[in-house]
Amino acid sequence: GYENEVKEDILEEEGGDESSSYILNNYAGTRMFVFDTTQVETEGLVLVGTQDMHGSFESARVVNNVIHAVLISRINIWQSLIEPIEKWNFPDATLSEYNATVLSMLETQLVPAFTDQLTSEIFDTKGRFPVPDYTVGPSMWSQQVSDDAREESIIWGNGVMDSYVSVNSLDMNMFFEARVDGKLPVVSSGAFFSSSWLLSYANEDMLTLGGRGYQHDPNVSAHVPTTFLMGFKFQENGLAAIPVATGAVPGYPLNPYSFDQVGNNLRVATTIQRWWVRRTDSLWRDGPIVDFQLPETKNQIVVLELPKNGNKWVKVGQTPNLGKKGETITACRFFDNFAYVVTFLRTDPFYVVDLSNKTATEIPVPGELSISGFSEYLHAMNDEATMLLAIGQEADKNGVVLGLQLTIFDATDPAKPDDIHRYVVENQTDVYSSSSAQFSPHAFRYVPVSPDLGLEGNIDGFLIIPLTQQSWKQWPEKDESKNFDGYVVYTISVLNGIQEHMKISHGDADNWDWCYSNNLLVDRSFVFEGNVMTTKRHSVKLTDLG
Repeated sequence: GYENEVKEDILEEEGGDESSSYILNNYAGTRMFVFDTTQVETEGLVLVGTQDMHGSFESARVVNNVIHAVLISRINIWQSLIEPIEKWNFPDATLSEYNATVLSMLETQLVPAFTDQLTSEIFDTKGRFPVPDYTVGPSMWSQQVSDDAREESIIWGNGVMDSYVSVNSLDMNMFFEARVDGKLPVVSSGAFFSSSWLLSYANEDMLTLGGRGYQHDPNVSAHVPTTFLMGFKFQENGLAAIPVATGAVPGYPLNPYSFDQVGNNLRVATTIQRWWVRRTDSLWRDGPIVDFQLPETKNQIVVLELPKNGNKWVKVGQTPNLGKKGETITACRFFDNFAYVVTFLRTDPFYVVDLSNKTATEIPVPGELSISGFSEYLHAMNDEATMLLAIGQEADKNGVVLGLQLTIFDATDPAKPDDIHRYVVENQTDVYSSSSAQFSPHAFRYVPVSPDLGLEGNIDGFLIIPLTQQSWKQWPEKDESKNFDGYVVYTISVLNGIQEHMKISHGDADNWDWCYSNNLLVDRSFVFEGNVMTTKRHSVKLTDLG
């Protein structure tokens, strides 16, 4: 969000003006701050360093006290390479004259100028931005392409130069010794991606990036959704992460919880819902390629292996199709030897996937449970990850959403998973309820309770989640007393179920959604000394958990 300020400073320094353009659309798009909090009670937050970086912030991971920030920037090909050679710029030229002129412009002017400018933006020589120690060059990634160049141009858009992704690392162990003039000692690695959609996953050894794309399958004459993978190996002593592996899996993952890595095995849960095909029926013979909804979606977990001293993930195993006709994955969690997958269209099949055999080519699915509604986030309640607390939505037999739902699943017996307790926040037809914890797990806080405390009701823990509840009817039928915006604390008990413990309001029922500012606090809760601090919209509250 600081790119305009930074760009103005750079333009002033270099004598440019507002018409100056950058090939990286998110040039100087992110600023990293580090604050000293050791004297916060007397000095407040003390800014000790900043660093500007190219790209829009995608995600960050902290591994062994090293921050790894993933940024992505679209590449502006249109202004540099496409617009100058559009036919309208040569109204009087014949086709042969136009082709010859365009080819000459690309070879002698446009491509060299584009390359020089992009290189200067990424490899900054004036010390304003981290210069990547490693850069992966442009690549199509797809192993198979169509014989029809028109199809590939439609599918891939900007092709191999769609975006530039960087992994920016800050080693907090070396921070104070390595600062120079308030600049953070950020090191960087980068890669050109043929996708602008990105997910990231990290364990202690590697950061894996997944970008959406397509791969042509000649067997079905279609472009199949494919996630292309790139792995960056973490290093020590403040060194940049090294790009070491690439690969691909069919379909698209839901979120970062759809990834997991154990040793050299990478496990990815994906869904194939649509693909691109060329219409060849009587009305569309040799017609355009279209986005086609598959009659049966495909959901699977694919296991890839990175061979020793190899640089490509190789497929070694896959589950059978998960879910019924038309269903897609709504939740997935990996726990060592098991994974849990939820799919949904009208009902909620809950699957237990056995990953204990690392060499299995056909991965077994020993357990399945079909219930109404669906789950969107699964949280382990015990060390064995056999008791799961889930948040999602209840639904009727037609798949119509009814209200926010909490569920406790028991997968102690993998072959017979069970939903031992379910709690629907509301099931009123004129009210809609939701929680940001459905799609943002950081807003979901489960606090285990020690049995030694002797709390009544055999309480295993407290669940604290944001809740937004709104009557959707129009005035005068609208009942504003049903509106709520704040947090709810629930007691969680394997024996006695889920019960509401307290509500923490962050807004009046009649005007909680009235706001004229975009400066909103993210939904988060923090527990300390028997109190819970909650942040939502424009307020921060401290409440005794009782």
